[in-house]
Amino acid sequence: MLSVEKEERSDRTYHHGDLRAALLRAGGKLLVEEGVENLTLRRVAREVGVSHAAPYRHFKDKESLLAAITLSGFYKLTMLMKSAKTSNPGAPREQLVKAGVNYIQMALAHPEMMQLMFGGTIKRVILEQEFERAVKLGEYPRDALDAFEKLEEIVDVGVESGTFRQKDVHELTLLAWSTVHGLAMILLGKQLQEPPEGPEAVEALTKCLCEDLLLGVLVRS
Repeated sequence: MLSVEKEERSDRTYHHGDLRAALLRAGGKLLVEEGVENLTLRRVAREVGVSHAAPYRHFKDKESLLAAITLSGFYKLTMLMKSAKTSNPGAPREQLVKAGVNYIQMALAHPEMMQLMFGGTIKRVILEQEFERAVKLGEYPRDALDAFEKLEEIVDVGVESGTFRQKDVHELTLLAWSTVHGLAMILLGKQLQEPPEGPEAVEALTKCLCEDLLLGVLVRS
């Protein structure tokens, strides 16, 4: 009885939005430390220090929580693609390479998140429902999941300027995305015979591979 009262008091220390944010932070932390299989709403509640019932005020089940965590990953990726576009105005070649480097660096820094985003763990309909809810709560702008569209804008400028091959922009963007994603998975899986050691070596290899692969695929010969 005493433990229940203690948990109920701890619930009241959070404002409504603060508790949701705390649950998401705890969920992200546990995802890295214990894996998606061991992540439960009860475990997240214990990590935050609230009652087992508290998370259900914000997430109806584990999948909803995972969807919300996944959204944060897609938003980060969208911001990285946007950053690549603004880093070199009017230079689609450099923007494309920067986008590839950003993508791979995120994958290497957050492998559990990337697996959650692209591993098919979360049903698309659940992700869309959670996104609509998050937008209404003011957590994300409407274009928060537009990473592909941001990359497509880079490719479009490259095609229009004659820098990239004169092919369908969507097709070229998908080709670029698939190329970089495949490279990221190879690096994450440590499939290279001589893997780079240290962040500087990883960045140098990543930039070199992105230049060779992406520009080799998209740039006009």
